Amino acid sequence: TDQGINTLTDLTSLSLEYNWNIPGQGINALTNLTSLNLCNCSAITDQHIITLTNLTHLNLSFNTVITDQGINTLTNLTSLNLHYNNVITDQCINAFINLTFLNLIGDGVITNQGINTLINLNSLNLQFNTVITDQGINTLTNLTSLNLWGNTVITDQGINTLTKLIKLDLRNNRIINRQQFAH
Repeated sequence: TDQGINTLTDLTSLSLEYNWNIPGQGINALTNLTSLNLCNCSAITDQHIITLTNLTHLNLSFNTVITDQGINTLTNLTSLNLHYNNVITDQCINAFINLTFLNLIGDGVITNQGINTLINLNSLNLQFNTVITDQGINTLTNLTSLNLWGNTVITDQGINTLTKLIKLDLRNNRIINRQQFAH
């Protein structure tokens, strides 16, 4: 419950994945949190996390409650999971210049404009993402890992500039030209 959680002020990691019973009033007292998992957690709102400025890892997968207003102060984020989130927008995301990991599986809101300034990204997951195109990723030259599983919009031209890639997932991807890899 909130009464139990708000006394754990030394807590650095908290997962409330699929938890709908904790209303959230105690969460904002946990200012030492660096990792928070709110996957499919509908009880925690913007007002509960806005003060958690020490967060470096945030999971908002399947979360439809937390908005830009809830996370725009969390500028220390290095890892952000927006798997089927569809709430967080470009205006918020492009301010997170410290991000090294971004998961946009199935996200239909974040566009090229939202990610093309995230030059510190090392890992980007665009699995089943149909919004981000070549123009969105070709400036992300620090990428070492790119997941394009089921992606139907990224082409050879998008990955040509990503010379630091060491991991590339092209499962169920029919856009990338096999000829590109023949050299």
